[in-house]
Amino acid sequence: MTRKMVRYEVRPEAAARNEELIRDVFAELRALDLDSFRYEVFVLGDGVSVVHLVEHPDGANPLPELESFKRYSAGVRERLVAEPVFVELRVLGSTAA
Repeated sequence: MTRKMVRYEVRPEAAARNEELIRDVFAELRALDLDSFRYEVFVLGDGVSVVHLVEHPDGANPLPELESFKRYSAGVRERLVAEPVFVELRVLGSTAA
């Protein structure tokens, strides 16, 4: 199982557009009804810090193939204050089923 976290800060003037693009990704994901894929995105209290959490079986990440994710990714660097931070995660404990 692969688990990753991506953290970044979006430019204040790009925050609404970033959220709109992420909502489009979730709309496309819901239509696929993927059981073994988990994806969550959080906006922190400052409104510009964003955290993505993704979990999927090794080699089975559907995100890069989604048209909505391609649109999100196409201009992401222009929306950010600095380069995103990518982190591999290891589960220590969870209440998720």
